[in-house]
Amino acid sequence: MQLASLENLVQAYRNAKVDLYFSSNPRLFDLAIYEGRLEQNLSELRNFINSDDETWVTDSEFVGSFTLTPKSLNSTAVKSDESTIWSDPWEAWNANVSSHAVERPVAQFRLMSKCSIDLHVLSTLWIRNVGHRLDEKLGDAAMGSRLRRTSDGGFNSFASGSFKPYLQPYKKWRDGGINSMTSALSENKPVIAITADATSFFHTLNPSFLLREDYLGGVLGIKLTKEEAKLHRLFVHALLAWARAVSAQFSNPHVGIPVGLPAAAVVANLALVELDRVVRDQYKPLYYARYVDDILLVMEDSEGLSNRRTIGNWLISRSKGLLTTIPSESNSSANRRTIQFTPHYLSDSQIIFENQKNKIFHLRGATGQSMLGSIKFAINAQASEWRSLSSIPDDPGRVSVAIARATGADGEPAQSLRDTDSVSARRAGFAIRLRDFESYERNVSLDSWAAHREAFVDAVAKQVLTLPTFFDLAQYLPRLIKLISACSDFDSLIELINSVERVFSAVVDRCTLSVAAHSVLPVSKATIADVWAEQIVREIYENVASGIAGNITSNDLLRITTILELISPTALRDLFGGRSLTDWHKQLFISDLAHVPYRFRFLSPNLVSQRGIPDDLSEEIIPSALPLPPAVERGLDAFAALPGMVAPAPTDPRSLWIQKAIPWGLTFATRPFNMLELYLTLRDNTSKYGIVPPEVVEAILVAQRGFKPSGSLPGGGNAGPPEPGVLNVPANIEGGKRRVALAMVDTDAEVAKRAAVGHPDLGRQRFENLTSLFTELTGRTPRPHYALLPELAVPSTWFIPMALKLQEHGINFISGIEYQPTSTLEITNQVWAALKIDGQGYPATFVYRQDKQRPAPGEERHLRELANLRVAPRIKWDAPPIIAHGDFRFGLLICSELTNISYRSALRGDVDALFVPEWNQDLRTFEALVESAALDVHAYIAQANHRKYGDSRIRAPRSKEWERDVVRLRGGEHNFVVVGEIDYWALREHQSAHVVLNGAFKPVPDGFQISKARRRTPTSGGR
Repeated sequence: MQLASLENLVQAYRNAKVDLYFSSNPRLFDLAIYEGRLEQNLSELRNFINSDDETWVTDSEFVGSFTLTPKSLNSTAVKSDESTIWSDPWEAWNANVSSHAVERPVAQFRLMSKCSIDLHVLSTLWIRNVGHRLDEKLGDAAMGSRLRRTSDGGFNSFASGSFKPYLQPYKKWRDGGINSMTSALSENKPVIAITADATSFFHTLNPSFLLREDYLGGVLGIKLTKEEAKLHRLFVHALLAWARAVSAQFSNPHVGIPVGLPAAAVVANLALVELDRVVRDQYKPLYYARYVDDILLVMEDSEGLSNRRTIGNWLISRSKGLLTTIPSESNSSANRRTIQFTPHYLSDSQIIFENQKNKIFHLRGATGQSMLGSIKFAINAQASEWRSLSSIPDDPGRVSVAIARATGADGEPAQSLRDTDSVSARRAGFAIRLRDFESYERNVSLDSWAAHREAFVDAVAKQVLTLPTFFDLAQYLPRLIKLISACSDFDSLIELINSVERVFSAVVDRCTLSVAAHSVLPVSKATIADVWAEQIVREIYENVASGIAGNITSNDLLRITTILELISPTALRDLFGGRSLTDWHKQLFISDLAHVPYRFRFLSPNLVSQRGIPDDLSEEIIPSALPLPPAVERGLDAFAALPGMVAPAPTDPRSLWIQKAIPWGLTFATRPFNMLELYLTLRDNTSKYGIVPPEVVEAILVAQRGFKPSGSLPGGGNAGPPEPGVLNVPANIEGGKRRVALAMVDTDAEVAKRAAVGHPDLGRQRFENLTSLFTELTGRTPRPHYALLPELAVPSTWFIPMALKLQEHGINFISGIEYQPTSTLEITNQVWAALKIDGQGYPATFVYRQDKQRPAPGEERHLRELANLRVAPRIKWDAPPIIAHGDFRFGLLICSELTNISYRSALRGDVDALFVPEWNQDLRTFEALVESAALDVHAYIAQANHRKYGDSRIRAPRSKEWERDVVRLRGGEHNFVVVGEIDYWALREHQSAHVVLNGAFKPVPDGFQISKARRRTPTSGGR
């Protein structure tokens, strides 16, 4: 039996590519080069793995090398003179360093692996065949770097990447401890909270413990097959060989496992499995969790453990010999003893807990609750800021102030017990500001915020790319480079690169250079400088190539390379082989490694900006005969079979996947389609609702993301027989009331005209008007279930990001969409509804699009006079479709469609509410129409009109006159939202009763028949 088949290696590469792409050092060019001859590379690796020889994993070319990234800049010199304040960071740096000429600042670097792509593939193959079995033995307390699993607990072999996303496990780790402490304090229990992490954990861990039978069989209870054992040996021996190779260069025996190799995080987790067990069994904590080696332990202080020494003794005495003490190198005081984790299987490692991050908190009574309350407030504030829609200062002059506040060293509140300084808060603050500018780059026309970008780059150059701040925020340099490159602001790009060169020169000239965890024999300054220089050049050049949205002039390229050669004269030539940035950008794009995801090629320009997509893709790399699992091929076939998705290729009997030549960007996607995009992209103009069959969506999701929906998808029917004319969207929203937010938005008629002729207004001011409206909307308590905007209110390209943001807050988004040209003389007028789908096992959103069937008379005349245009629906219907979102049923009509009596008649008895986005000046006519419709359709009518005209309202068929207008709005100088409530269960009970006199609602009209699906047993006494 062969240990590695080509199909298994293809799957391993798919995961390894995603894992590496989302790592801190994604190696874009290396991945692109590897894919250039993927079949040959994987075939050769297969032959090595299946051979009898196992020494090849120790080859230096296979294990790769290392790089260095900034970690910290430690010096009392830069902080000593606090009585003198400098506004310019460089002046402050120079003054403070010059005043302490003897004591040079210490620039410390973190050693990161730069393993071969082959080793990444082997490591991922190990995860898929062995590592996931070991990971399964870890308890729930281990929350970080856990592998993706299916709903039944098995390893998800088709997922996009090997690991669970970072955010949710981190929030669970952080919030669980705070909640447990809050609960204990509320019961008047004194609490001890301990936070700790192992000093240089990855660099001091010897992976040889994984080869010990007393660990595999004794600790984990795992028995490997002969084939699994061989793969396991190859993986561990490769880790050991990498450590030996790096150790030889550093003359240091303690190198550990390769930071940056994703599988190394699995190894790190496994090393602490016995710590998890002893804490659980012997300490009986109120809460215990760890994010790899970041530990949070909460215990009731029932024994009066008053200081660090007594707590340490207590922990050690109950650890069953797994914890011991050693003298602290930094402080010989007994109260600062270092605790070491010493299980029998880690005899070759040194796992110690002794650094500045380890803290002990004693929390009691009201003061403890106040401390936790402050932390929770900071968490909620930052979470709210992360979830908010992007916003940048209206005045470019305020951009610098915003960056200064985000990166300021003082005044930032702690957001967890682990925050012992302001570095984490500064990083989070700057990341939010950077995210805002990235959002503008994706969504807003470049010329409308050019001054803001210039101010942003100037602020970053002067406040972030300085010393010592650079060492705290260096991880954001790739995103900065991609952002500015994508905007084609080459003068600003030069300014950024110049600032980086200045930082590099200042560090090399005026600092002592060191490598963290490698202090036994100091590494030479020249070695550190050369390795760091190469890393800087690679990082900048790769991310310029990733981000550029157009051709770069030879002059601009010369300016960039001239600066990079000041950092490293040889790196550009040695690393990148003289290929042009434009060629590299094209290669990265078709491999889904560029700033713009490859899937955007298949999304209409009406959905996403096409900037950054190369014009000429005639030389796309396409898969050859590489084997894929049947489920993946089925999904790719389903995509290829849809009209207009991919261009035909020479006939191949294997599958549509081969026949239509689906390129790497989809087969090996780093950022595959999400469900919302699929429903917007894969439109079926022959179906009643314009949506593709659920089985097609499911097949593509399995192939691209490894997610098989656990519940039914829209269009798939429900538990009972299918209902004609009803689109079922599975949702579980509790209660029989729905809160609906009506948005008063002012859109200029000229904006609608420009959209009709294919020139939509995507300017900054309009974007900010809408985002400020949604910020107000998401701040409502309790939040609405639905947000309704007027006709033609939102450009189609902004719908996806806005809908996803609102979904984070649990708000379903319904809006009229600007005119979209479909041909030279035809346009659409549509309403889109982004609706949450439940029961899928992960967050999912479905988008339903409904066409206006005929224009209003005035609309028809204006469009004809404008450019001889006419409204032509993509999907035609005779009776308005009914959307069943969970058990709430509603219909959609666009403005003048409400005047169609046959439409209203078709909905009577079948809907709880009718949503009507409008652009309407004839308020008197619609006033009577809405009041009549509420009574003859006998449903809630929610209409959203533009602020200029007003009369947005929610009208109910209530019996009391003053209760009929739930909400009614008109006028105002600013966009705003108001929330009203629809009590549809009460309405159904009323309609289900035989006769209701003096009820809360008007009697049903003559001939009214409630649909069977809406019937509800009336409560006693009638309503």
